[in-house]
Amino acid sequence: MTTLRFLALTSSTALALSACTNGITANGVGLKESFDAYLAALAANADFVTSDPSVLPTSGTATYEGGAYFDLTPNGSTQGDLIASRMTANVTYTTNDWGLTAQLTDASRFGLAEDEYEGFGDAIAGRSDIDTFELFADSFRDVEPLEGDVTLSVQDVPVGTADFTTQMRGTLTGPTSTVEIDAPVYGFFVGPDAEGLRMTGTNFGNLELEVNGQDYSAYFDARGVRQD
Repeated sequence: MTTLRFLALTSSTALALSACTNGITANGVGLKESFDAYLAALAANADFVTSDPSVLPTSGTATYEGGAYFDLTPNGSTQGDLIASRMTANVTYTTNDWGLTAQLTDASRFGLAEDEYEGFGDAIAGRSDIDTFELFADSFRDVEPLEGDVTLSVQDVPVGTADFTTQMRGTLTGPTSTVEIDAPVYGFFVGPDAEGLRMTGTNFGNLELEVNGQDYSAYFDARGVRQD
């Protein structure tokens, strides 16, 4: 198994879309739009008071929208290799419990050169201003749109419990990449009134997946904001 920190895009193949920084997917959504959806949710989540417990409703429904990314970059690599997607989650509340279904769509794989990747890591870790994320939109390279989606579901979570662990599954396919995901993830609501949602890998943020038949350990982070 190849252990990665968060797969460097080393292919010199000239993809038809590599010159297009928007990386339009089969559904017509560009990489920039998907990436920005994650960044907007990340910024909003940072504004929530995460030290306060989330109080979940006991009836009704809620929808969370945002984005996600997988960091497939090997330890020690000077180039970043990432996947970004949109994320939508729907929650149904009852008096006794609640359930959630979520979907990652409009995914693209892309690279970041050394300087941009180091800055990306600093920003993700909170070591620089979150607004600097917008600067990365012009730094995408070797963009590969990925068709397919990734889903997860958790049901019958007791009322009063604001976190969960469940299995995430799906296949993403592009011109040179096939990504197979079947891995556990941990999720929780943030903010005193559950304004935000975060999901990540269960192994210190990492999860196991396959890229073109090879096993990887990738860092995963998804963020969503409740749509009132």
